Amino acid sequence: MSFDVLRNILGKCINEDELQLLLNKNTAPICYVWFVPSPSMHITQGITKTIYVNEMLKAGYTVKILIADWFAQTDHNIGTDLNKIRTIGYYNIEVWKAVGMDLDRVEFIWLSDVMNCHAANIWPLVMDIGQKNTLSGIKRYLLMITSNSLCLFTSSFPNVLKHFSLDHFIISKQSVTLFLFTKQVQQ
Repeated sequence: MSFDVLRNILGKCINEDELQLLLNKNTAPICYVWFVPSPSMHITQGITKTIYVNEMLKAGYTVKILIADWFAQTDHNIGTDLNKIRTIGYYNIEVWKAVGMDLDRVEFIWLSDVMNCHAANIWPLVMDIGQKNTLSGIKRYLLMITSNSLCLFTSSFPNVLKHFSLDHFIISKQSVTLFLFTKQVQQ
């Protein structure tokens, strides 16, 4: 696995010592790339995400794209119909295919499927987060993870992150948000 590949993708935002420690804990970490479906994916988002995903694959990382269809429901231009949002997500996948993403080696995980499979575990978590955080704080966090700025979120939202019993990084650069775990998130 190439530490340099992730460092080059993520830039100077990361704490290199923490990233190296995380990678040393597991020789085959899984990179979860966050994506919110959009009917008007900007071409640079399609190209940038393709370049980064292909670089991670070439370096030997397992890459899974977490398609956040539940969050797309907040886009008033799309609406709340998850079937329509899924169709838009498939369109976005076709864009990545057209610009050369190695789709044969990428797993796509739909957030709505994960939510449906684990509703009994997720709703208590949602209630706990709701009790321990303000709505404005949650909105700020959601804006951060979908923004185009370069940010590292390891402790900016501790009441959410404490619920992950894994070592993790949540990193956002331009159009790529990367969740790097040393264990697989259960679907």
